[in-house]
Amino acid sequence: MPFQTQSNIRVSCMVKRIVSNALQGRIGHSMKQLTFLMAGALLSFAGSAQVIDSFDSGSDSSWTRFGLASVGIPGTTYSFPADGNGGKAYRMFVKAPPVDDGGPARTFSYKATEYGDFYEAVDVIGWDNSLNQAFGFLFHASNIGLGKTDGYVVNYDPNQVDGGRGQFQINRIHGEGPDTIASGNISLQPGHRYRFTISSIANVLTARVYDLLDLTAPIVSISATDSTYPSGKAGLFVFSRVNAVDYTTSPKGDCDVTFDNFYLGTNAPAQPADPAIWSGVVGAAQVTSLQPPHLASFYQPSGGIRFSANTFSTNLIAKVEIYIDGANLSAGLVLGGTATNRTAVWDHLMADMLYDAQIVLTDGTGRTTTNAFSFNTFSDASLTKSGVKIIEAEDYNYESGFFQNDLAVSGFNSQNQQIRGNGTGYLDLVGTPEIDFHDLSPGPVGGGLSAYRLNDNVGTQAGVDKEIQPGGLINEARRQKYVSDDLPEYEVARIEGGEWLNYTRVFDTNSYMVYLRVASKAMQSVYLDKVTSDRTQANQTTARLGTFLIPNENMITRYQFVPLTDAQGNFITLNLSGTNTLRLAIGGPATNVTQHTMAINYVAFVPVPAPTPLQVLGSTTVNGTYTPVANATVDTVSSTITIPKSGATQFFKLSGGTKTKLLSIKIEGSNVVIKYTLLLGSISAG
Repeated sequence: MPFQTQSNIRVSCMVKRIVSNALQGRIGHSMKQLTFLMAGALLSFAGSAQVIDSFDSGSDSSWTRFGLASVGIPGTTYSFPADGNGGKAYRMFVKAPPVDDGGPARTFSYKATEYGDFYEAVDVIGWDNSLNQAFGFLFHASNIGLGKTDGYVVNYDPNQVDGGRGQFQINRIHGEGPDTIASGNISLQPGHRYRFTISSIANVLTARVYDLLDLTAPIVSISATDSTYPSGKAGLFVFSRVNAVDYTTSPKGDCDVTFDNFYLGTNAPAQPADPAIWSGVVGAAQVTSLQPPHLASFYQPSGGIRFSANTFSTNLIAKVEIYIDGANLSAGLVLGGTATNRTAVWDHLMADMLYDAQIVLTDGTGRTTTNAFSFNTFSDASLTKSGVKIIEAEDYNYESGFFQNDLAVSGFNSQNQQIRGNGTGYLDLVGTPEIDFHDLSPGPVGGGLSAYRLNDNVGTQAGVDKEIQPGGLINEARRQKYVSDDLPEYEVARIEGGEWLNYTRVFDTNSYMVYLRVASKAMQSVYLDKVTSDRTQANQTTARLGTFLIPNENMITRYQFVPLTDAQGNFITLNLSGTNTLRLAIGGPATNVTQHTMAINYVAFVPVPAPTPLQVLGSTTVNGTYTPVANATVDTVSSTITIPKSGATQFFKLSGGTKTKLLSIKIEGSNVVIKYTLLLGSISAG
């Protein structure tokens, strides 16, 4: 069964309730969070020492401001811009000071109450990603003043490394001087929205970052144990990180960040397990648990999509919707629980598929919230079945065009014992620069970055760097062929724009879907080219076959399968036969924005059967027996399916050999009309 081309796309619809809907394209993570409306701006709960501030009042009168203005230097501009959800947010903009007497641009806003054990959360909805600044939480703070403040901060630095590579940190502060006690390398996507949280419980400090489109699991979590400052004030801050020579240089020395939906309390809001599952708006509906989680790999389709939703109030959940690859398939949901605490199951997943899903909740006031997630239902067995060809990223050509076809894996096991190698497998074989690879490194780095091809410039690691203290390498999903030999899954890392690797293999006569197993913390492209000249010589000519459009998943440890597409993102197939030399070419030019931000595991070539015509199957119940609908018509020219209405409720399933994306489902007169498009194009490569 081929990945992404599986037939039997389910179209479950209650004919009486179908709503005309111009459905959006692939959801991924570009879908904006929908409306959050709230009448009150500041709520305090007596007895629990909780403060919730949505800033919708356009005032921070309950906050104490402190910054350069305290010594007569023009200070922060505080403003309350629209938050995009019907309310207001809290922007701190600090211009580089005209004199450097007070140090760099910075400001604090904090609450008067002092806290010991506490929980703090805030949404970060905008920042200037070009500025070298730190922003986030101030807590357990005392002696607040220029050059004097003690306590802790949790902050994100968007330019910890040049090129917009960030880091999330917990810092102990003495006299405003930081000492980093926990960190995680993470690159947040400008224009996207995130939630930061920090908890202090018995000297254990835990900070997390969540994507606002999925509050069920953090992107990163860091922790430290420190008792230096057991209590103090808490609030928000922004601080320029430029060197002293640039303190007065604007805009380089400016600070700019926008916060929203602040929470501070001695206890996390009452809710299940993870305290960050909190909408920021009282009574709004939200997804509180989710299976499978975002970026789940090798998920068993029998598990279905299962989630719970809650308002944590008497407010009702009026509607629960699920979109799969842009199509509203909510009629297939089985709901349980109560009107304020729903459970839901969508039990129609198929094997060997990539899925983009979106859960949309509407509460009793009409507010909607969105949870977006992606996952796959591939399996180890799928990757090893007949006809599937896997090219390991580290197994590129050697000695000017030599290659091995489908040999067993090689490497060093956990006891540092060599498994195969010496010409059986690619372990320590030497590639020829500008013939087998092009790499911008001046020579082999050595150590953990030369773990597999020890003498080449190409970075090969036994896993990927955790990027969280404490560090080390991890394998996120080892396949059985590596487990059997106690080997890590080696990967190509330390990648830069403009580099390339050649792979020669013998292919069956097949049409293939192609998937790149990759992790990246920067948006970038990887191209698949065919070498059209002598692979044993330099100055090779190539022909472009397609593009892997790599999204930013914030950390290099977050893997996914990215399909081969054309430049517009449409799925394509390759017709390969016989011996082909293919090239993975990293999109250029070389820039510090993408330098060393990606790890490549392998490329999967999956045979695609010849497409078969779409067939419409129907049933009167969602889990009933589906039989052909005799009077349904499929117009392949206009990509339209027309089904006469029959009875009060109908459920349909489309069966075909090519993955089909539904564009709209609506009632036209006495018919159900479905518009669709086929996701696969093709290109000849052999």
